[in-house]
Amino acid sequence: MDAGQVPVIDIGTLMELPNIDVDAALRNPNAEALHQIIENVRKAAIALGEEPAFFDQFFRGINSSVMRLNHYPVAPEPEKTMGVYHHTDSGALTILLQDDQVASLQVLHRESQTWVNVPPRKGTYTINIGDLVQVWSNDRFVAPLHRVLASNEAGRFSAPFFYLPAYDVEVEPIVVKEKEVPNYCPFSWRQFLLGRVQGNYADLGKENQIGDFKIHGQIDVANA
Repeated sequence: MDAGQVPVIDIGTLMELPNIDVDAALRNPNAEALHQIIENVRKAAIALGEEPAFFDQFFRGINSSVMRLNHYPVAPEPEKTMGVYHHTDSGALTILLQDDQVASLQVLHRESQTWVNVPPRKGTYTINIGDLVQVWSNDRFVAPLHRVLASNEAGRFSAPFFYLPAYDVEVEPIVVKEKEVPNYCPFSWRQFLLGRVQGNYADLGKENQIGDFKIHGQIDVANA
């Protein structure tokens, strides 16, 4: 489908109406992929001992979800740079359509502390959890540290969809076990997102990270 033909979809409305009957023009892979994300979020809720629709409340209405098209140009000296340096995603879930011609995505294997290739497979998506799921789960689920290598052979495109909550959501752990204490203090998603965006466009020394809200000191994502 031509990019100019992709319809605008109110994903907040999609969350509120699980049994949607819309015009055929909206029956496209983007909407189907979104429903897969919702199902994965609901599975996470079940794993935490909550009702499947527990997280729905955070995504209703005008939420901050966004899809982005990335281009990584050819790097003449790839050993001196990175496509994207190591990071975790700030939101709830990321669904990534990789360039099936170029393999450059890597994820850190925490036990061995080695970088593992995530090869693209045509017709499939790569899905990973973000910082919010880590906070909501009180560190039961850990957002994977990942990076993109530079290449001197070919440029690369990718299209990530970041599933993000409504701007006015306050994020905090969901304590599900008896006598369990939260690992994070509550924080505003709007302010957290603003800090991450500002870090993307300015040299602030570091990005806004969930470790800033850790009650018992900073979290080492690589060894969590």
